[in-house]
Amino acid sequence: MKKKLAVLMASVLVLMMVVPLTTAFAYAGGLLNGKALTVSTTITTADSGTTLYATDNNNTSYWNLGRQYLYYTFASPVTINAYQINAVLRGSSNLSLYFFDESGSVISSIASLQLNKTSVKTSITPVSGVKKVAVYNGHSSDSAEVYEFDVFTAPNYSGGLLDNKSIYLTDHTPLTDLTQPKTGMTDNNEATSYVWPSGNYLFYQFSSDVNVTGFRAKFTSSGNVKVVFVNSSQQDISSTTSTGTGSLEPVTLTGVRYVRLLSTTGVQVTMQEFNVYGSVPDITPPAAPTGFISTASDAIKGTYSMGWAANTESDMKEYQLWQNGSLLVTLPKTSTAYMATGLQAGQTYQFVLKAVDTAGNVSTNSNTLSFTMPKPPTKPTGLFATALPIGEKIELQWLANPAADDVAGYIVYRDGEKMATVSRTLAVISAEANKEYTYTVTAYNSVGLESEKSEGVKATALVTPDTTPPDEPKSLKAVGLEGKIQLSWNKSTASDVDGYFIYRNGTRINAEPITTNSFEVLGGTWGTLYRFQVTAVDKSGNESGKSNEATATLLKPSDTTPPAKPTGLTAAITSDAMFIKLNWGAVTDNALAGYNVYVSSDGVGYEKLNAASVKETTFLHPYNEGNLTFYFQVTAVDEAGNESKPSNTVKIKTPTRVPDGEVNPTKPSLIVSWEAITGATAYLIYYDGNLVANVGTNVLQYEIKANQGYDPNNQKEVVIKAKFIDGSVGQDATKSGNWGINPLDLVQSSMAVVASLAGFFLLGVVIALFPRILRMVRAAIRQRRGYQ
Repeated sequence: MKKKLAVLMASVLVLMMVVPLTTAFAYAGGLLNGKALTVSTTITTADSGTTLYATDNNNTSYWNLGRQYLYYTFASPVTINAYQINAVLRGSSNLSLYFFDESGSVISSIASLQLNKTSVKTSITPVSGVKKVAVYNGHSSDSAEVYEFDVFTAPNYSGGLLDNKSIYLTDHTPLTDLTQPKTGMTDNNEATSYVWPSGNYLFYQFSSDVNVTGFRAKFTSSGNVKVVFVNSSQQDISSTTSTGTGSLEPVTLTGVRYVRLLSTTGVQVTMQEFNVYGSVPDITPPAAPTGFISTASDAIKGTYSMGWAANTESDMKEYQLWQNGSLLVTLPKTSTAYMATGLQAGQTYQFVLKAVDTAGNVSTNSNTLSFTMPKPPTKPTGLFATALPIGEKIELQWLANPAADDVAGYIVYRDGEKMATVSRTLAVISAEANKEYTYTVTAYNSVGLESEKSEGVKATALVTPDTTPPDEPKSLKAVGLEGKIQLSWNKSTASDVDGYFIYRNGTRINAEPITTNSFEVLGGTWGTLYRFQVTAVDKSGNESGKSNEATATLLKPSDTTPPAKPTGLTAAITSDAMFIKLNWGAVTDNALAGYNVYVSSDGVGYEKLNAASVKETTFLHPYNEGNLTFYFQVTAVDEAGNESKPSNTVKIKTPTRVPDGEVNPTKPSLIVSWEAITGATAYLIYYDGNLVANVGTNVLQYEIKANQGYDPNNQKEVVIKAKFIDGSVGQDATKSGNWGINPLDLVQSSMAVVASLAGFFLLGVVIALFPRILRMVRAAIRQRRGYQ
């Protein structure tokens, strides 16, 4: 039965808490507004929890307070000068109000509050040092319904922009009349006031624009007061209506120059306190940064470092660094250095620094730092590679970069790997033999910037030459036969033997090595003793020592009649200028074995060129020097070894391989010209030891300019070389000097003129005596033929 009664009472209690009894009382602004109150039988415990019903400014909810405290603890002691309780007392319940200090002792109390759903804000003598405030129901069984409970403290009007300022009265706008100052409204004392007649304005003019965050207005009136904020152009920015409670009314405004008060028409106002809160904007910019200097730059990384002296203003906020007129970065106020990155080669950059304070004021510019990021040289051109005969070495050459590139050196790469750094336009790189690599070159300048890579060239190094000769052949034997001598020997034991050379009477008789270990020596005079030796030669051209000597004589030939001599022998230089080509008419002989080709340098002593008989009617004789004179004869040989008389003799001179260079110096450039060289595939032009041009055979003149190192005031060496299809290069044709005009030039020129005149004189003499000379030549020819 007791449990059922308790449930019924609880249901009734809940119903009472949610059903409104009277008209709502709207109130806010006290110290307890919206705060949770503790419910307990003592002020030191919380045995019944907390509630918001009594502080939510809503009279439709309440807390049913039995014999308990309803209390709140402040974070720090406060002063209370008023209270307000809205409650309904049931039965014999009664409410008392207590104020406790930090130790829990009662400072002051108000007993037996007789309330019946009334709510009147009651002022009291201010109570200071209040740490805890409580409402207590002292009846043991009857409860009180507490709808709202709050306490109040006197507002503090000080700290505003109008502290102790006079406010002016005027009856018109614009607000320019400063003849009626009024006091008693800005002294933080509600006991003083100003009775403000209706139909007039109260206003205050600030000396400069201010920022407003709120205002307080304390007045008594049957109406309201409109508070208007006005800018320096007397234009209204914002307006709000105040009810004069003295509480802080927040606003957020900038650029306020005036504040204007206007009462309800026909209503008198007693203004006790009015103040505006905010700040006077700081419009003074900080000083321009000083000591702004460049501290370092890195052209390779594209960076530029700067430093400056720190500003000393107390309200400094940050620095702005500007690059080429645009904000680059914002830096903390503690910064005194910065490094700009990502700068592009060849671009000019200008930097200025500005200081910014906490109010957003920006200083004037610092001094300007101007910087041009260096750019790398242009990539080298004209790169070519040559495999050196010494083996495992590649020689690289290229054209020198223009002087404007400020080149400090060159870097050589092989298959992308850095191999060498050089100061000139030539490098020799070690390389594995018989392996193809790609080579490129870059140029770098005095600040370390590197150019793009040149066009790549491919090259394969030669094998390092073998200089060890094979062992000499052994057991040479010679057997004389009719028209020939048969030679045989034991092979050399060396693994790289390419063939063998045959020596007769100390003279080698085969131009090319033979690959067998036997050989037939054709021809000779029967009955003559011949001495033979053999050497071995390897693939690198190393020749062994000579074998033992073997001797033999030819048997008397059964056929001693030689074939007819060849006719129509001619000689010509091949188009590549590498060979002399001989042609002759074929000899008709049933026993013809072939031909022997003979060469002489003076037309007197001849040497046979072929080791074995030449089967064709043509022969190629190689040469590698220019301006050499050769005499050739051909004989026919039959199978018995009989050799014919020599053919007609042909004489031929190899074309020069050395360009005859001429120079024409001028102030801006040096013009070099030369004659064409037969068989040449290119021409190389060197100036002061540097290769400055690699031109084709269609070019016979080149202009060396100042950006290639030409200096008209100093003696330098100019070299022109012809390059041939086999990679060989002709000898230097050198001209050097300062290319000016001097007395020696005049003497040499005069001598050339005299020589030319002498040549013309001798030519006239030859023409006059020509018939007599011709008769003498014909007689000599007839005499020669008769002698043969």
